[in-house]
Amino acid sequence: MPGFVTGLCVARDTGDSVVLANTTRSPAPEHLVTALFAGLEEHEPASVEPWSASGDASGRRPLRRPVASVVHDEVVIRFVLNVLWLIFGGGLVLAAGYGIAALICFALIITIPFGVASLRLAVYSLWPFGRTLTAKPGAGLASGSANVLWVVLAGWWLALSHIVAGVTLCVTIIGIPFGIANFKLVPAAFWPLGREVVDAP
Repeated sequence: MPGFVTGLCVARDTGDSVVLANTTRSPAPEHLVTALFAGLEEHEPASVEPWSASGDASGRRPLRRPVASVVHDEVVIRFVLNVLWLIFGGGLVLAAGYGIAALICFALIITIPFGVASLRLAVYSLWPFGRTLTAKPGAGLASGSANVLWVVLAGWWLALSHIVAGVTLCVTIIGIPFGIANFKLVPAAFWPLGREVVDAP
């Protein structure tokens, strides 16, 4: 059959399935008559919205936000969290501390690899949200051996400090975002060499 009218909906049989269309936003009744006898493909009103069985309890298909809008919101949220982290979460203090450690390591020459690790921690602790730590391609036995020495000298207590700070901040509820930032710094503080900080997908 060409179609039938049920309340404020138009239904048509396509042979394989019945397609429902919401016409509540189409005030002109001639649209309903046209759709009934001529078929929705040729005379579908501009305001008709398709319904789907996969919609919510009312039968309406859930609205989908544009991908660009979602990405923009994520960027804004990360930026705000990073600014709050710098001001209230100790980001500036951590970055300054790791930066000073890096300068000392560079000055001692023999500890330059540890200076690179400290500098990486300084950059990461300055702006942690929206970034992640990944293994650097080509990192081999030398990086692993240096990491073992790093863990013994500084890595274990740096990582533990970030864990304690993260738990303490999460307990306050309002400091949960800052606690998450500290947890993100734990693997970087414990095993920094042979890794790099990249933008999160």
